[in-house]
Amino acid sequence: QRGKPYSVTEYGQPFWNQYRYEASLMGPAMASLQQWDFVCMHAEGAIDLSLKQTVSRKAAIHPYGLGVDPVTIAGETLAAVMLRRGDIAPAKRKALINFSGAEFAGEPVDIIEDELSTMSWLTRVELDVSQKAADGTGYDAIFGVGAQPQTPLGRVLGKLPNVQAGRADRMIDELRRVGVLSPGNKSSAAAGVFESETGEILLDRGQGLFRVITPRTQAVSRNRPGGQVQVGSMQVQSVSAPALLAATSLDDLPLLSSQKILLILATDAQNTGMTFTDASRNTLKRLGTMPPQVKIANANLTLRTNVAHAFKLKALTLNGVEREEIPIDQDGEILTIKIANVVGGRATSFFLLSTD
Repeated sequence: QRGKPYSVTEYGQPFWNQYRYEASLMGPAMASLQQWDFVCMHAEGAIDLSLKQTVSRKAAIHPYGLGVDPVTIAGETLAAVMLRRGDIAPAKRKALINFSGAEFAGEPVDIIEDELSTMSWLTRVELDVSQKAADGTGYDAIFGVGAQPQTPLGRVLGKLPNVQAGRADRMIDELRRVGVLSPGNKSSAAAGVFESETGEILLDRGQGLFRVITPRTQAVSRNRPGGQVQVGSMQVQSVSAPALLAATSLDDLPLLSSQKILLILATDAQNTGMTFTDASRNTLKRLGTMPPQVKIANANLTLRTNVAHAFKLKALTLNGVEREEIPIDQDGEILTIKIANVVGGRATSFFLLSTD
């Protein structure tokens, strides 16, 4: 709301959602773009340095058990780095949604139309809920709410936004007209593509893809195996399973000049012996036990660098201990890298690329 602090204390896709690696990229991206004051996942035990726990709730991965879930261990490591350093630039422009005089119908949940909510991926959005109509001073665009309230919470869970492309594209056109979005901005509700005014964030619903490109972090998540995609100085050639793939600088330098880079490959994990009543994994039959079983994935990528020194690549354990060295090909400024999330018989999501 206009003029008030804002926090989100529960974001994410709880276990056993097989795409929960998406949240640790999308949550911080939205928080950074909108300049939220505080954001975190709901969790019991956010950090565990060992998966061998005696507490009953940690004898298997449970919903919200972040500290023993290899997927959220990887994703929230990336989220913490991005948020603490401020890797993703906040929006410089603002749009106002004039909620003045609008009546809440039923539960005050999901009352804002999806077309308006989706604008949050493009620029900073604030609500005015005062009884006096806002004049839009200090804002680059102002939108009013529609006449029909949206269905409450029941429609939201497990479903994509019901965006009316025509109305959303008219708002996108208005943001272009007033200069919030550049002429080259890729946003098109009809195509399911939403790109931030900064150019650092892109959501492509048709491709099941979410991409972040910043000087220090470049990352992409996809909900299906995929071929080539350019992510800043990182070109992803292929990933064999739905996954999050990220490269982030650990020496506070831009990726191009960094000599210490963390690579992350996060997929899905289930408990040993975990079973469901249906192939879509909607209904749990048996929770299973530790250790987690990680969905195997292979990723092929190239990374461009301005560093003249030779790089080495090592697999890390989930708590950061260096393990096996993995061969890479370095040809001038191009590093060609092939990684898998099982190395030496151990599952991992972390790899250290450095000149040390």
